Amino acid sequence: MSIRKRGASSRESRPETRPLPPKPSLDYERKQAKALLRRLRAGDHDALARACARHGALPHATVADITLADAQLVIAREYGFASWPLLFQYFRDVERQTSMRRPGSRHDREFYEGSARSLIVQHRNRQPNAGRAFAASVPRLYGLTIDEVFTSPVSEDDARLAVARQNGCASWEMLMQAIASEQARYGDPWLTFVATLGLTRQAINAGDLEGLKSVVAEHPELLRPPVEDRRDLTTLIHVALGAEERAVPGARAITDWLATQSVDVPLALNERFFGKPPLTTANVRFLLDRGADPDWIAPNGVSVLEHALLRYWNGAAVDLIARHATPKRALWIAAGLGRVEEVTRFLDATGKPTAAAYRDRPDFVAAGWPMLSASAPDDTEILAEAFFVAMLNDRVVVLEYLIDRGFPIDYLGWEMPLVSFAAGNQRVRVVECLVRRGANLDLRGRHPDMSARELARSSFEQRPNDPTARRILELCGAGEPDRVIAERDARPAPEPEFAGAVQEALELAADDAVRRAESEVRFDNLVIGVMRASPDAMGMLRLAGVDMECLRANFGTRILLPTDRVARVKLSLDDAAQTTVSRAIDLARQRKSDTVALPQMLSALIDADDGFLRGLLQSCGSSVMKLRDRIDSVLRSAD
Repeated sequence: MSIRKRGASSRESRPETRPLPPKPSLDYERKQAKALLRRLRAGDHDALARACARHGALPHATVADITLADAQLVIAREYGFASWPLLFQYFRDVERQTSMRRPGSRHDREFYEGSARSLIVQHRNRQPNAGRAFAASVPRLYGLTIDEVFTSPVSEDDARLAVARQNGCASWEMLMQAIASEQARYGDPWLTFVATLGLTRQAINAGDLEGLKSVVAEHPELLRPPVEDRRDLTTLIHVALGAEERAVPGARAITDWLATQSVDVPLALNERFFGKPPLTTANVRFLLDRGADPDWIAPNGVSVLEHALLRYWNGAAVDLIARHATPKRALWIAAGLGRVEEVTRFLDATGKPTAAAYRDRPDFVAAGWPMLSASAPDDTEILAEAFFVAMLNDRVVVLEYLIDRGFPIDYLGWEMPLVSFAAGNQRVRVVECLVRRGANLDLRGRHPDMSARELARSSFEQRPNDPTARRILELCGAGEPDRVIAERDARPAPEPEFAGAVQEALELAADDAVRRAESEVRFDNLVIGVMRASPDAMGMLRLAGVDMECLRANFGTRILLPTDRVARVKLSLDDAAQTTVSRAIDLARQRKSDTVALPQMLSALIDADDGFLRGLLQSCGSSVMKLRDRIDSVLRSAD
């Protein structure tokens, strides 16, 4: 029986593509394709009309001729994909990039809306990173070259999807949910420093097994943590392993006890390979000695070694893993390991990548980079990925080899001169190599918009006592060190702007004043505003010896969530508050900084204290001197 006889017309106008589900599932789409096939073979009129609208060959076929591949193609095209294999690969990308990564949702909706608008402008300006993002994110553009993407119109919804994917979320809806979840989960400082989680951390870091048992007895759910805690490595066993690595007395007894409570210690050890970078050789050695599996593959399909190559930025730590692991055969992995002989097998006689080089590419987003890869790369991009991973791991021998084979040393496909990346990230050996091979030190990109020479000079001006910054200054020919510092000091200090956290603190200080029926922002309002604005401020108080339970008892009704506001109002500062803010600005000027950051604000609060801060600290077991020492330590580490 012909499909056309069932009433489906090949001339029907094709319906609009349907949006992807908020959380795409390949298993679900497979089942949908099988269900559609059953309906088509049964002669279902609606299913036949639906299929004919998407599959040009079906109107001329009989029902008996329809295959699962036909149904899959219909499903793919309904979403905008050109084929089922492209849908398959896209969904695999999404699963890999979102299952392990904590979404980049530290900002609010307005920030991401702005990013989406900016992405549309970048597409209009034919900026490669925008083309790459749209090609990797939008179904109808998936599989196109960047140049082809630039000839296709994009919408606000397309840009939102691309921004979500860049930030480790499958869709805009999931990104918005992540924002709300992060605010609820991490926005309340009391949850971190006082509540159950804080008490367990305190017990573990003190090696207090009995204290931990007491808390767990009251909160047995701590032994069954949510997936978010495992992802963030904040479960009891992850914290305990961290304490054990730091040789905290009693920590091993805690991990052994947790093992008796059906806690999966081997899994936690493996997960710690994926902890916050940079992991050092000492970190890796501890995990290996403790029994972690260097060949472990995370639920998203990324191996320990693959993650280390992209995130550790430490070739020695990577080598330690590689000695105990079995690396996958891939060009970028061979490059990251510094294995030139293996790299040669992925290039033909002319230096071009073979078909094998296109398989198993690095997934930067899955590793935590906001850097989507092109879905249809060219030869140069494949080589650039290998070159970049070699840079991350200081594999100069591979860099030399790829340059010899024709890789363009001034590649700008990522809108970032590679030598600028190396200089800005203090990769001395890489800079030495690229300078020796003739990299253009004055070439600018968009990310960053400074040349390597400018970045070297800027870094040295900020850290003149850092020998690495000095060496890169010399390599880039960015000036004589003494003269650079003299010129820096002779320049008028920039008028500092408030960092986001400080601006937030001022707004929350006004909110506190309104709650207390005050017409101006006073010194005590500023103190409360700073503590409300940033968990970092609360963390400094805790490290300065403040009893957080006492602080909550005394000021918990004022130290509220940042999102808990009466209204966004503007109030003038009284004399004491204005003096404090002016002092923070002066401190930023003295440091030749263009930003008033949280440490300067805290330091200014101490300098201008009218007695409120001193009383707060003393009532909670600390002192101004202890807080000052903590702030000075933070400022020194930034020098």
